[in-house]
Parts: sequence; structure tokens; C-alpha cells
Amino acid sequence: MSTRVSTAGTNAQTMRSIVQETYGTEPGGVLRLAVIARPRIRDDEVLVRVAAASVDMGTWHCLTGLPLAMRLAGFGVRSPKASNPGRAFAGSVESVGRNVTEFKPGDDVYGSCDGSFAEYVCVATKRLAPKPAALSFAQAATVPVSSADDSGVPLPRRVVLIDPREERRAITNLIIKNCRPITVVGLAGSLGEAETQIRAEHAHAALVEIQMPVTQGLVTITALRNQFPDLRIVVCSFHSDPATREAARTHGADGYLNKPLEVDDLVEAIVGL
Repeated sequence: MSTRVSTAGTNAQTMRSIVQETYGTEPGGVLRLAVIARPRIRDDEVLVRVAAASVDMGTWHCLTGLPLAMRLAGFGVRSPKASNPGRAFAGSVESVGRNVTEFKPGDDVYGSCDGSFAEYVCVATKRLAPKPAALSFAQAATVPVSSADDSGVPLPRRVVLIDPREERRAITNLIIKNCRPITVVGLAGSLGEAETQIRAEHAHAALVEIQMPVTQGLVTITALRNQFPDLRIVVCSFHSDPATREAARTHGADGYLNKPLEVDDLVEAIVGL
């Protein structure tokens, strides 16, 4: 879902923006339109005039503060730390920092950032990409999270593989390398590596080997769920006992696959949402 951003009633120093000060399940009760200061870019940032911004399940989590564990993970216990729940957008470059060479004013772009429900956003270049000519602004705004192209066909889901053993990561990568609906964008051997890669690559899903040992795998699942509310987390493991499956689900996993992996099952677990 995408929404257009109005530009009326502002000047060169201000902009219109959605503001959120409390959690709630009714958007009309917790979101309001306000005129605030226009953001200033740093040397390595780009100022984008937003043409469209999208709404996804992660936006809903930020709006409601649910599940409650995400509040303890740093999103704000009693009220949201972020005053604007928007995360994805499409628009045109207004200006660039002095160290930016990849973009110039007038370029049509899309990407992700904090606070995209606004007239302007500041974005780091690594979170920005040229907008495909075939996509409208409204369509491009859904791509960073929802990932649907102009025909409605899902784009490849960006997946990070998490397994402490390098040889297992390599084997799993080979299994799904030529699977069009899935693109492996990261190979992580630890939670820290996974967090970095998920953020840098805007991953849609994580494929987690729960045998890290099992308790470490469960900790990884919990940490990922708290930090990335909209991330699809799928466990893959030789452990097939009901207790381990239930533990993974309780800690935040969306799916559980037994090894050896079947490509069709993997696609269904990650893409067939």
C-alpha cells in the first residue's frame, strides 16, 4: 500500500510530515499531520522530495508497539522513539551532500529510511537506488519492503543465511543459488554479522540454522524478531522434534524446514506469504 505526500502549506525551511507521539491500533487516533523543520543533509546523504511512501506490516508494528517485546528492544517502552513510522518511499533527488557522486538533483529514486511519511527525507546513499523507469512512484515505494513489480509479480526475496559453519552456509547457498524467487544477499556466521547484513542489504528474510547449538539459535531468532519486526524468519535444521519446532515458533520464527532442504518448500516458506 502506498500513499501520496502533500506539499501544500510549507516554505523552504519547513515541510509537512506525519507525527506519532503514542502507540495505538487506530491510525487516526495516533497519527497527525504537522508542519516541521525540513531535514538537513550531511556530506554523505541525499535529500529526497517524497512522491509516494508505502505502508507494510512493519509500519503496523511501529504504529501499535506490538508485540510488546519490540518496545524493550529499543523502539520505546511507553511511547515510540521514532516520531514518524514510515520506512519506504520513492521520489526525486532535491539536493546531495558534497561527498555524494552516485546521484544528482532531479534523479528519480526509491529506498528506505526513517520517517518516510513526510514531504522530504534524508537518506544515506547505500539505502537509495535509481527508480526503474517502468515503475510509477507509488509502485516503486512498495519495493524496499513489499517487493512487487509493476505487473504485481513478486520480486526476488532478499535472504541472509545464518549458520556458524561456513561449509553449511556454502551448501545452502548452492541449493538456492538458481532459485529465481530468492536471492541470497548475505552469509552470516553469527548474530552480529547477520544484523549488519540484514540492515545493509535490506533483507526480506533470514534463513537460520537453529543448531548453533539450539539455545544460541533461539537467542538469535529472538534478537532478530525484536530488531526487525517485519523480517521473515525461517528455521532450517536437522532437528525435527516437536519441542524444538515449538521453541522456534515461540521465540519468533515464521517457519520451520527440515534438512535436507527441498527448494519448493523453501520458496513456499519465504515467498509464499
